[in-house]
Amino acid sequence: MAERLLAVGMLLLASAAFAQAPADLPACSYTDAAGTATRTAWPNGVTVELRKAADAEALDDACTVRVTDATGRVVLSRTGFNARVMPASGNDLDGDGTVDGVLSVDDGGGNRCCWTTIVITLSSPPRLRIAIPEPLGWRFDPARQRFVAEEVLAFYQLGPDMASSPVALRLHQLGRDGFIDVTRDYCDDLLDPLGRGPFSRDNDRALLTPERLTASRAGRGDAFTNESTRLAAISMALQYHVCGRPAQADRLLNAAFPAAAAGAMRARVDEAVVSYRPK
Repeated sequence: MAERLLAVGMLLLASAAFAQAPADLPACSYTDAAGTATRTAWPNGVTVELRKAADAEALDDACTVRVTDATGRVVLSRTGFNARVMPASGNDLDGDGTVDGVLSVDDGGGNRCCWTTIVITLSSPPRLRIAIPEPLGWRFDPARQRFVAEEVLAFYQLGPDMASSPVALRLHQLGRDGFIDVTRDYCDDLLDPLGRGPFSRDNDRALLTPERLTASRAGRGDAFTNESTRLAAISMALQYHVCGRPAQADRLLNAAFPAAAAGAMRARVDEAVVSYRPK
């Protein structure tokens, strides 16, 4: 792998990368009825089966995902609390001319730390392409005509709770030798102040209007609104840091926090970024 993906925990529920797979895609949950099984057919005679264990009390081995080729040979077998086929399946994710299948297996019981993304090249015979201990989402870049994997960096130490933790995004391209960090290719989109384009962070930008920033810095108005404004500002400041633009991160934090608190928040963000910086 050209650069090891950061082991930073699970994606936030709001992220597309962590969104539940569509209902028509096979999935298995530890809460399913014992012995329940779903199957789907992939190209070149590949079959995916997700089966709930016969033991109704099973947890960490509650779900088994089993991939077989056209002859019945087992290509992959994994167990976990949950498992699912991901929407990116059926696309050529690495540009080698062969479509891929994508699975996600939960080793942590629904926690955000422990989903593994598995890519299988659906050649004849099929083969395991890569397995990464990160919950990755896949997005198509129409401008560059390629798929990229989205990794969400959750900075739990900067939020009031796990569900509300600020995040930054990193994007990766799956190449011949593994994943390559291509985040810098997308920084202009990610940081677009008008929230335009398929890779913009428009949900956070919508909370950072001049009016909301002014109220947050002055401590006026609704406390919940001010907190959501400040959390969005921290997320975007983290994104500025990931994109190598620390001065813009500091300016945004100064605009969102009261003068007496801004310096301390800048220091906390700086410390958090250093702890997650790619090696």
